[in-house]
Amino acid sequence: MWFAALSNINHQPWLISLLGRLFSNSDSVIALLEKNPFEERPPEMIRIIKYKYFFTHNKDQVNWWKREMDSIYLSTIKRNDHVLVKYLKESGYRPITNKKFEIHPWQSIPIVKIVISFIIINFTACLLLK
Repeated sequence: MWFAALSNINHQPWLISLLGRLFSNSDSVIALLEKNPFEERPPEMIRIIKYKYFFTHNKDQVNWWKREMDSIYLSTIKRNDHVLVKYLKESGYRPITNKKFEIHPWQSIPIVKIVISFIIINFTACLLLK
């Protein structure tokens, strides 16, 4: 996606389509990412920040790259932004959909996850100690 930064977003219709697919939490688009940042639900807002990357000169440094914020490539845009929705529709891209997410009852209560994890760890420890 580095080449998108060579021009502004108005010249990148595929990027606008990508935003629509991210707002829909599209399985085929999310599969392109290393990790799904929207596991619980699709994002409500997205902002794109443009960074400049430079090689570091210190050989002892762990990171080879140093980055500096260059500019806001796309200001915060909301999921239901009428300009985005209209553009997607007029350009023939898929509309933003409301994908249903199944939430198990225990997922909505963090303490239950902790208790279940604790029980599993204790059970495993008891089995190992026998």
